[in-house]
Amino acid sequence: MSSVSPTTSSSSTPATSSASSGSGIVSSTGLGSGVDINSIVTALVNAEGQGQTNLIKNQQSTLNGQITAYSKFTAAASAVQTAVDSLTSSATFNSYAATVGDISIASASVNASAVPGSYSLSVTQLAQGTTLSSGAFTSTTATVGTGTLNISAGSSSFAVTIDATHNTLSAIAAAINAATGNPGVSATIITGNDGAHLVLSSQVTGAANAVSVTQSGGDGNLKSIAYTAGGAANGLTQTQAAQDAILTLNGYTYNSKTNAVTSALSGVTINLLAASKGGATTTLTVAADPSGPAGAIATLIKSYNALIAQVSQLDQYDPTSGASTPLFGSSLLEGFRSQISGIATGGIPGAQGSSTLTSLAQIGITVNLDGTLSSDSTALSTALKNNPAGVTALFTNAKTGIATRLSNVLFEYTGAGGLVDQTVTSLKGSLNDLANQQTALNARLADLQTSLYATYNHMDLVVSQLKATGNSINTQLAALPTYYGPVNSSNG
Repeated sequence: MSSVSPTTSSSSTPATSSASSGSGIVSSTGLGSGVDINSIVTALVNAEGQGQTNLIKNQQSTLNGQITAYSKFTAAASAVQTAVDSLTSSATFNSYAATVGDISIASASVNASAVPGSYSLSVTQLAQGTTLSSGAFTSTTATVGTGTLNISAGSSSFAVTIDATHNTLSAIAAAINAATGNPGVSATIITGNDGAHLVLSSQVTGAANAVSVTQSGGDGNLKSIAYTAGGAANGLTQTQAAQDAILTLNGYTYNSKTNAVTSALSGVTINLLAASKGGATTTLTVAADPSGPAGAIATLIKSYNALIAQVSQLDQYDPTSGASTPLFGSSLLEGFRSQISGIATGGIPGAQGSSTLTSLAQIGITVNLDGTLSSDSTALSTALKNNPAGVTALFTNAKTGIATRLSNVLFEYTGAGGLVDQTVTSLKGSLNDLANQQTALNARLADLQTSLYATYNHMDLVVSQLKATGNSINTQLAALPTYYGPVNSSNG
């Protein structure tokens, strides 16, 4: 008798897929297929877009670097433009200074209308303001009186109201100093062996600005600190009268209400310090001041050298590392450097005349090997002293002047609408194009992602259905009988 061995059916569980290294399917299984659809789609989308995205980002970084570099160039050029603007004006070279032989009696300064000259100066007296002093009071807290003090210094006047709670000597001094409209009359208290004295001192100088103090209202006791010039019953005593400053210039007498005399000599302010001893005269000289143009030229050289250094930094290449700066090889920078170097080293076209200067080298300014400028201060000072007209023309001539030509080049490159503006506008246009490309790429990658998810989700659904069918078949097979009775051979 033979028998069929029982068939054992075991239930199966979904298998977990494990991909080899680098397959991109490394996380949890899908619902149907066991495939990590998210990882697959992400990897495919990245593979499609990463290269183009990196290319766009690199191009954007390059363009932004160039825009920043041009901004640095423009800033350095702007400093040169400011220096050049000063040197295109003849007023910079028409610089004068005033000196006084006896510096103990006066000093002097000039403005743009000054002209050269030499003058004899004598100071008779200085301008001063009024000083008034009261009689002695027992102390600073002594009661004076109440009412209103009307104080005037020339045409300026102000009122101070004194009430019963602020009627002491010290309180009255404080009220005067704090009064609205006070033109410069200060009140102090000086205490001597005889007692405390109220002292009024006027900072308003000049004979026409004498101080007077009148009182009204109150208890009438403020008359003890009143004063009127020539008054018979003054409470205050004049210890210093207001007076004008008096000077003599080339024999002409001039009165001034202040010690800063601005109208005696055109373009010159004479600051009086003391009266001349014994009526002696000293010399007031107005002469060309080479420090003015020399300082302007020094500013130009400093800013020019900073610009040359900036251009060199923006146009560099390291052969060892292969790294380069954003504007390496820029034809714009090369053209600019060539033009300003030509102006600094070249002669003045069409220059004629024995006093005419034709180059910066003639006034001690030379060009170094790196393109920067150096200045011989002695040679420059000599040129400004001996040939001021020639130096002025060298910089300011409307067609050939160094400063004029530099200004023209600077404007051509860095002025509004200039070459730098045009270049930066073009770079920004390229950045805008790249932004549009990135937007289009993002849209295309989004469409690709949607398509891939649809495909893989459909696959996952089909696999899930197939697995369900397989499981159903396995279930049906497992339900079939697994044993049949012995076969009787005799029954044939």
